[in-house]
Amino acid sequence: MRIIAGEARGRPLVAPIGTETRPTRDMVREALFDILAGYVEGARILDGFAGSGALALEALSRGALHATLIENAPKALAAIRRNIRELRMSDRTLVLPMDFERAARKLQGERARFDIMLLDPPYRMEPGKQADMLAELCAPGAMIALEHARAVSPIVSPPLVLVKSRAYGDTALSFYIREESA
Repeated sequence: MRIIAGEARGRPLVAPIGTETRPTRDMVREALFDILAGYVEGARILDGFAGSGALALEALSRGALHATLIENAPKALAAIRRNIRELRMSDRTLVLPMDFERAARKLQGERARFDIMLLDPPYRMEPGKQADMLAELCAPGAMIALEHARAVSPIVSPPLVLVKSRAYGDTALSFYIREESA
């Protein structure tokens, strides 16, 4: 696993040992960032279910301003911290070592807003449950990118509106924006 583009292009990343996480394949990560190309520069990133931190670190390498990474698995946290240290990106990252719902409530309380949310939850998790939490964390014009099993239908949960979905083997990427209230 490596950084694909930007200032840290080609730099290796470590993945957590074990089966608690499922790293996003380079091909899927490249497709994700091709779709997000116009959104990344200067963006505030939320990487929920961060695993190795590869998605957030790729975004930072491509010009994102700051990334908040949420992860609660100890081995994944160790990999994230090592990757951040090795890439010298600690000044542009915040790691929240807790489960996603607790972290989202904490960020809501701080009135945090993100331009891009990168979500790669465990495939056994129902991603629609977090739709309201996600909507509250959206900055105006925010984009949410959800990686999920191809066999799972994308979230259909206002105020999130599906704008694009692409499949890559048994993995799918779905992209959402927050529907603004009238």
